[in-house]
Amino acid sequence: MVDFVVKLTKDATKVWKNDTEALRAAGFGGRAILQITLIASRMHWGWGGSRSEARRDNLPLDSSQRANVARLDD
Repeated sequence: MVDFVVKLTKDATKVWKNDTEALRAAGFGGRAILQITLIASRMHWGWGGSRSEARRDNLPLDSSQRANVARLDD
């Protein structure tokens, strides 16, 4: 799921059917995939597309979640 969210956030035009099929294979249904997509999109929009250190450090995330967010900068 994290790989999907990172791909969606970096460039949504590169998300294809095989990406959602991978989520389905991992056990996510259509509603869950929609929720993942909407939440990721909303979070990205809420950040204004900015992934600056100051904003990232103000999020209430644990260290593993923070590492996943940092992947967005790669």
